[in-house]
Amino acid sequence: MGSGIYTALSGAVANETRVDVLSHNLANANTVGFQGFKVALETAKGKVNNNELVFAGPSAIATDTTAGPIVNTGNPLDISLSSDVYMRVTQGDRQGYVRGATLVPTEDGRLLTAQGQVVLNSDGEPIAIPSGARDIQILADGTVFADGADAGRLNLVQFDNIANLKQEAGRLIVDRGNAGVRPADVPQPIMPGYLEMANVNAVKSMTDLISAQHSYSAAIKVIEQFDALEKKAASGLIG
Repeated sequence: MGSGIYTALSGAVANETRVDVLSHNLANANTVGFQGFKVALETAKGKVNNNELVFAGPSAIATDTTAGPIVNTGNPLDISLSSDVYMRVTQGDRQGYVRGATLVPTEDGRLLTAQGQVVLNSDGEPIAIPSGARDIQILADGTVFADGADAGRLNLVQFDNIANLKQEAGRLIVDRGNAGVRPADVPQPIMPGYLEMANVNAVKSMTDLISAQHSYSAAIKVIEQFDALEKKAASGLIG
């Protein structure tokens, strides 16, 4: 088998990864608070059948932590956060962070995000809303008031290295262990009545997706040509 087929194969795999990531970003372009993913590609040299070849491949898939555009919703339970501030929540038995959310009070006195994540206070406990409270307000410093009574302050943090954060299902952002979490040191980290939209540029993502699809198709054609040559060579030997 010709050694060049391995280079073509590596290019096909790399661009297939790009297509998957860009498609996922586009599918969430209108998802509130979604942070897109970036694929870093790299090349490496190697030998096949004593022939030195160049291989392509994805070196990493990382979360794009840049802030998305802010929109005014007029809903006092919609909150957007300053560009480098995150809110601590729990999702099931996991603890993580979100960039902002539509907050929903529950009958059992908790405050959830629209994705069902439990919102925590500055002590790491669920925010407690008194039973029957109707008027819930979020101040710019993160303090929560329920019918005029102080119900605690949102657990707001910043990170020394946001590149080490990872976004998972439900827009839950997790610290891989070395992001350097610390309490937020911002006078007014909250923008009540606003939401941060996805940081995905739909037009650019579509353009990049088309490019990745074309590159994938080109690599597949090269593989098919190598395969046809191999079959032709084998047929000649048999004949």
